[in-house]
Amino acid sequence: MSFSIEQLPDEPIVLVTLGADYEAEIDTPEIARQFGPLVESVGAPVKLVIDVRPAFQRATMNNITNGMVLAVESDPPLLRHPLMDELIFVAVTDVMKHVADGFRSPQFGAINVKLFQMYDQALAYARGIES
Repeated sequence: MSFSIEQLPDEPIVLVTLGADYEAEIDTPEIARQFGPLVESVGAPVKLVIDVRPAFQRATMNNITNGMVLAVESDPPLLRHPLMDELIFVAVTDVMKHVADGFRSPQFGAINVKLFQMYDQALAYARGIES
C-alpha cells in the first residue's frame, strides 16, 4: 500500500506513513478522505504525525510540490481541517526543512509544523512528553 493511516486509541494523534510508492495525486486526496472521519471520531484537536521517510526514497520535486498543494487544497480538507492542531513530520532533510517552511508561509495557511529525525521523538512530542 502507498500509505497507512491510523488514529492512536485513546489519544488525539493520527499517524500517517507514506510508502515508497506514494503518489501525491492519487494518495493525498485519499488520505484526506480517511483523515476527516478519524479526526471527527476523536472530537478534539489532533496532532497529525506524517512519516515521509519511505516516500523520500524516490520522491521528485514534482511529487513533493503536488503533495503540498493537494494537502492544503484537498476536499475534504487535510491540513486545513478545523480539528488539525499541528503537523509533525518524521524526516529531517534539507528538502523537508523547505517543505516545513512552505507550510508555515501564509500561502499554504501558516500551518504549525514540527520536524523530527526519529519516529519515537515525533510521537513523544505529539504526546507532550518531549518538546
